[in-house]
Amino acid sequence: TLNNEITDRTLINGLASVTSDFEVSGTSSISAFSLVDKTGAAVADCEATTDKLVYDSGTKRFGCGVDQNTVGSSGISSLGVREGDAVAFSHITSISFTAGSFIVNNTGSQSYVYLDYANGPASLSQDETVSGLWRFTGGASFSTSATTRLNIEGMATGATDGSQVAGILASYSFTNAITDGFTFGNRFITTINNSSAASGSIGTLIRMKDDSSSIRNTVRGLEVQAWSGSNVSGVNTGVATFGKTFGLHAVTDAIAGGKVQPAAIFADLSNQTAKSAGNALRAYSSYATTADLVLILQASGSYAGDALSIDMASGSVNPFSGNFLKARSQGTTYSHLDAEGNLFVSLTAPGSSGNGLCHVTNGAVNNDEIIDCTSNPGADYMEMYPTAVNTEDGDILVASLDEFAVASSGGRVARLIKSSVSYDPNIIGIVSVASEATDFNSIGYNIKEGDNPQPIALSGRVKVKVSLENGPIKVGDRVTTSSVPGVGMKATKFGMAVGIALEPLDSLTPNTYEKIMVFVNTGLWIPPDSGLADAQADAAAMSQDGWMFDLELLFKAMI
Repeated sequence: TLNNEITDRTLINGLASVTSDFEVSGTSSISAFSLVDKTGAAVADCEATTDKLVYDSGTKRFGCGVDQNTVGSSGISSLGVREGDAVAFSHITSISFTAGSFIVNNTGSQSYVYLDYANGPASLSQDETVSGLWRFTGGASFSTSATTRLNIEGMATGATDGSQVAGILASYSFTNAITDGFTFGNRFITTINNSSAASGSIGTLIRMKDDSSSIRNTVRGLEVQAWSGSNVSGVNTGVATFGKTFGLHAVTDAIAGGKVQPAAIFADLSNQTAKSAGNALRAYSSYATTADLVLILQASGSYAGDALSIDMASGSVNPFSGNFLKARSQGTTYSHLDAEGNLFVSLTAPGSSGNGLCHVTNGAVNNDEIIDCTSNPGADYMEMYPTAVNTEDGDILVASLDEFAVASSGGRVARLIKSSVSYDPNIIGIVSVASEATDFNSIGYNIKEGDNPQPIALSGRVKVKVSLENGPIKVGDRVTTSSVPGVGMKATKFGMAVGIALEPLDSLTPNTYEKIMVFVNTGLWIPPDSGLADAQADAAAMSQDGWMFDLELLFKAMI
């Protein structure tokens, strides 16, 4: 019956089936309670300290086996652990977990171990050193409240082909199917929220630090190469900058000049295959009305350099043949400065001002200053002649009969020397002041410098050297040559005169001369009170020097 206790020995010769719990109180042995092991034999007594009763699920029978709670003779531990796909197991007796890195969840007879994604290293909330390669195929997001969001440190050494990258190497591919659309390899958007104080905000800072002693390095903070492809149909720009104040702000302290001359902006037009195209610098605007397209500013008053310096054909043995400057409007050229410094300007119709444009140095000179003709040109009209080296302004000069100079045009010109006889018939003119020789009152700039060219007054007012050899001079007296070389005197008889006195000279220290103003009017002069007989006598004296006169005809012309 159910729950009945059997207190005596019971012999069961047949099959006994126990469907509920079978409880044995006291001691039971195999001899008293026989079990069949998995081989079919009776189960022997198990060793008390090393064996345990083992159930074989395959045969559905019991037997004696090694106690797995302790290390047996084989040395195998109770738990086998292996890393990855390794073949060998490491047998351990226990597993311990770091509480800050993992979460252990015990459920019944099972334990579950999880990575702590909220607080442990798996959350990336702690500092970690990664020596291997992390590949993000689905992207990566960096967002924290720390000052530095991403810190990358690296070093590149030993490369000679420029292949080493110490920081970030990125390779992208664009396929843009939208007309005039833009695709970005990298895109950074920074929002500035300054509300209480004005401060500087920089989207990206690149700092290059070169402390490599005196090595002549080439250092670039940023290098952009947009010309690597073969497409030349569109607009290829290395760097495009846009700003509300400065589109591009370039600064140099100019202290690294060991290889080249420093410059805040260096523009190199490297058009080797298109030498007639492009500009090194271009200033452009489609909206400006009164703004300056190019402005050069300098703040220091002690500046003594060139605000704009143009050096063409620098380093070449051949001069350039273009223009230094060219000014155009709507395609029409109005002014240009050619390769030899010649300035071409556009001239309007003649005005009524009467003002001229002058330059400082007379003659054909280089780099001369163009000025307004505010000072009056000289009062005399002059021509350049070859002269003797001992002549000066105020001297009366006559033509030499045996000395000649060759002008740049190839023609021969008699050299002018000081007069040395009275009433010299070879009078040419008076040496004028060279500084007063201008393009308005002088000609004949074809005399070589070696021939001592001087301006000779042929007409107008000029100072002349005179003495009192023929008495005091009053205004209106004719002035002719004297016996003193280059010095004039009052004319009192028929002969050649150089001009008319415009100021008097009454007294003078003996053997000296003075300069007075005369009106240059070179020619034969007959005194008003002279008769025909007196003139004939004077002419007879002059005929000895080869002069021939028809005095009757001359007198009739004067009357």
